[in-house]
Amino acid sequence: MPKRKIGEDRVSKITYKKGQVVVSFDEHKKVTMSENSFTDFALYVGKEMSSNEMGKIIDSVSIDKLMNYALKLVSKDLYSEHDIRLKLIDKGADQPTIKKIIAKLKEYKFIDDVTFAKGYANELADLRHYGKKRVIYNLEFHGIPEHIIEELEFSEERELERAKAYCQILDRKYGKTANNAKRQKAIKACMERGFSHHISAEAAETLTPTDTDTEKKELKKAYEACKAKYSKKYEGYDLTRRIYAYLGQKGYRYEDVRELIEEDFE
Repeated sequence: MPKRKIGEDRVSKITYKKGQVVVSFDEHKKVTMSENSFTDFALYVGKEMSSNEMGKIIDSVSIDKLMNYALKLVSKDLYSEHDIRLKLIDKGADQPTIKKIIAKLKEYKFIDDVTFAKGYANELADLRHYGKKRVIYNLEFHGIPEHIIEELEFSEERELERAKAYCQILDRKYGKTANNAKRQKAIKACMERGFSHHISAEAAETLTPTDTDTEKKELKKAYEACKAKYSKKYEGYDLTRRIYAYLGQKGYRYEDVRELIEEDFE
């Protein structure tokens, strides 16, 4: 029987297990690989492998693991090419390996930036009430190329519908807030959500006005609390100036605040 060359490994056992193949070598080495990789290397019991061939097997197994990881990701959610690339980098994959895996995923339509952009943009706009600017920012964050983003449609009519829908949520949040403050807060919140100023302002017009009597009661409560706070340190002009400033920030009209102060300090 011929002697094995130094640096050669011989296949001693092959076991099939849950869609994978466990290949055992002399010296108690074991390698678990996909059936495709096993077929590619044409392994069989007794086959002797050079160090170079063993290196290729190890590389193939590593790629298989990373590919399986990527497949698990895309089976659960939509991912952009950029996102998958970052996930693979976190797993220690080198650029040539990443390139191979990305190419395979794209070949089988498991990732597609056009599909991702459309689906993610609709989710942000319809479910999270994001405006155009915020949607584009998020798509850029996920590495979607500019030419794909430019193909997406953001009609002014749909933007206004979404801003109005968001204002319905804000209406409940700012229920008893003074009308002027409610409107300003809604405009600010809509703009932070990514809507333009004129869309935000128009949507804010749909807010339910706070009842006049309710607003006056809330103003009276805020006024008493404010006066109690500042009268400990200030009096006269300094006190009234701070009351005006505080209640003005709360959205109450100057005239209504002045009326309360005049009644109180007569």
